[in-house]
Amino acid sequence: MLEELRRALHYHASTSSPKVTKESAMDEIRMMLRLFSSVYQGDLAEFKCLLKAGVDPNSTDCEGNSLMHIVIENGLYDMVEILLTHNAYDINQEDRNGQTPLMLAVILGEEEIIRFLVRAGADVNEINNAGKSALLIALEDGKFDIAEYLIKHGGDVNTVDHLGQSALFLTMNNNTDHKCIKLLKKLIKAGYSFEKDRFWLKDDGFGYSLCSCDKSVSKLLKKLDCSRASLDRSLSTHFPLEFTKVG
Repeated sequence: MLEELRRALHYHASTSSPKVTKESAMDEIRMMLRLFSSVYQGDLAEFKCLLKAGVDPNSTDCEGNSLMHIVIENGLYDMVEILLTHNAYDINQEDRNGQTPLMLAVILGEEEIIRFLVRAGADVNEINNAGKSALLIALEDGKFDIAEYLIKHGGDVNTVDHLGQSALFLTMNNNTDHKCIKLLKKLIKAGYSFEKDRFWLKDDGFGYSLCSCDKSVSKLLKKLDCSRASLDRSLSTHFPLEFTKVG
């Protein structure tokens, strides 16, 4: 605990106004440590009391983890709701990896917390340090139900991460059954553009084979005249749902 206090004091001193005295800083840090402790102990009454006393709801620990991130990691729904109703709370606060609370909830598959955050106004299109949005994170992890929810609530289906991975690429990389068709329909309805996928489909050494649901996807693509015109002629007829690396 003493080491935690020492590190917190050093961190606070490096980020605080010069007018803050050492004594007041120590008092503030003690209150902040009590707040984090109430989270780890699941003490809802203490948590409420400290926030009401003026402890910053956007406090972070020495590792850059915000209060909300820790609350979500521990699955404390009541505390999530309390923070979301606090006037000073920043709902899109990022950790050191650029992950927002919404992104963390997606990673952990906390669907109820995801709904809390989205209803409270969380930005579904924030991007982390890897260039991924909450939607891309959901698709990468194969969490298609969450992905559909995010699309329904404004998730940008055309975001591409820093590795050039699109929503389509991540979808295909995780699933090839009926769920893929269902999500593809959602992507198309939300205005998905296939142009960004041209190179990995054709020029990056990937081959493709047909599968049972290929005709269904072909029918969907035929509705997208603009998108089909930008793709290779073969891709406008057959959509790859199973990939094998060539060479």
